[in-house]
Amino acid sequence: MYDKFEVLGLFLGSVAGFLIAKVYQIWAILYWMEGMALAGKDGYWETEIWVFSIENPNLFLFIVVALFATAGNLIQKKYFRQKEKSDRNTAPYKNNEIPIE
Repeated sequence: MYDKFEVLGLFLGSVAGFLIAKVYQIWAILYWMEGMALAGKDGYWETEIWVFSIENPNLFLFIVVALFATAGNLIQKKYFRQKEKSDRNTAPYKNNEIPIE
């Protein structure tokens, strides 16, 4: 089963991805609707991410959250697993006992 660090990495990555995706979507939609009109322009410079995030908001949210959850999981595996491995006793003898010859 999952340990607490894996769940924490997935959760924090998902939360970060959700927040970043929602902020980007809000910014893209508001700038598309209001910003260009205030600037006196009829359209906006269409980038592929803008168009995709406005036309497919749920799929965009899912992709960003999945990427950030994966990144959070990889980060926790890199840093927390490394500390966990270094804490283990690597002595070749049980209870650090040296055999008497």
